[in-house]
Amino acid sequence: MTYWRPDLAILDSKFEFYEETRDLFFRFNKDVIEFTSDFESVLDEVATYSAFYESEVEEEEQEQTIEKEVPDFTEYKNKLKEFPPMEREVVVEVRKEIIEKEVERISYTNVPSKLIVVASLWSGAGSTFIGTNLARAVSNRGVQVSYIEYPTMTPYMFDYINITLREEIDKFQYIDLAKAITTKGIIPRGRAWIDKGVQWVLNDPRTPRVSEWNFEKMLKLIYSLSSPIVIVDISTIWEEEHVKGLLHQADHIFLCIEPDVAKINCLADKRKESKFFEYLQNVKEEENIPFDLIVTKMNDGVKRSEWCSALPIKPIAEFEYIPYSTLCKSLWKSEFLYDDEGFIDEFETNYSPILKVLLPPKFHHLESKPKKGIGLSAIINRFKK
Repeated sequence: MTYWRPDLAILDSKFEFYEETRDLFFRFNKDVIEFTSDFESVLDEVATYSAFYESEVEEEEQEQTIEKEVPDFTEYKNKLKEFPPMEREVVVEVRKEIIEKEVERISYTNVPSKLIVVASLWSGAGSTFIGTNLARAVSNRGVQVSYIEYPTMTPYMFDYINITLREEIDKFQYIDLAKAITTKGIIPRGRAWIDKGVQWVLNDPRTPRVSEWNFEKMLKLIYSLSSPIVIVDISTIWEEEHVKGLLHQADHIFLCIEPDVAKINCLADKRKESKFFEYLQNVKEEENIPFDLIVTKMNDGVKRSEWCSALPIKPIAEFEYIPYSTLCKSLWKSEFLYDDEGFIDEFETNYSPILKVLLPPKFHHLESKPKKGIGLSAIINRFKK
């Protein structure tokens, strides 16, 4: 019997099991080219792929075909009976890593796929803050999640995570996936940058920004990721046409606003913010795509009753104001506030209604850690004191 390992798959989009087959290839970090009806474009992508991986293919040529003998199945079963029964261990396979666990927590792959778009009604409303910490909350539940900084946005999270330093420590080069799609037409295999359980797809400020980007390229980027949950931060660039196209593909849209009376008045006028808000409401009504508000920077100076009455719809969640000095401490350590023991309980409470609409019930709450009991020796020592 001959075993072979494909590096590239060309799938017909009209194939009955197209999505299942595509996801299977992605799960094993294989590249996929979608065929619609244009043979020339597919041939160009294949040529680009061949040129890009020419050196890699040469090294793997000797591994392309491996002949193996198929053992006699009956004899094999009889030999197994000679061994005493062994206790089974729970083994979870994530990509190419084998992780042995004794806990009962299982399954990361049976989570329904969701495309989440997070936006800000105006600059500084907090879409990046909400999106990144939401990604950490999801990954903290053992669910695979990706965070995408929209390719045409000004790079920010790359330096926040301090990827340049991490490259030196981890001996792993970061690849800007959006630029790889633009220049080479495909995404390099095994180039996911995963940190704290999140696959980060960020804009690299060390190279020129993506100048030509469209809806089709964005879909290629999203569907190349193996994570069931994908969070796309579009910040305030929602006026771009290819961004609007993405909104119609979303499973849920979150719009971040802050309790600024002067800014919220723009919704009463025919300004661009008001038109975008109406656009989202139309998407929700006509295409049944959920759309919710997230209020950030809430504080005691806000008259909550008047503020809530001024909003067109009730917010799904509110986040209290966090002092800038606290944010700077996390920034200088390249950490997220969600990972701060002083904030995780508050964040879990605030993110709870959001997580309930994104994840299955068993992931709504974190598994509580067993409390350490007080031993007899500790009690005796107390009396000694």
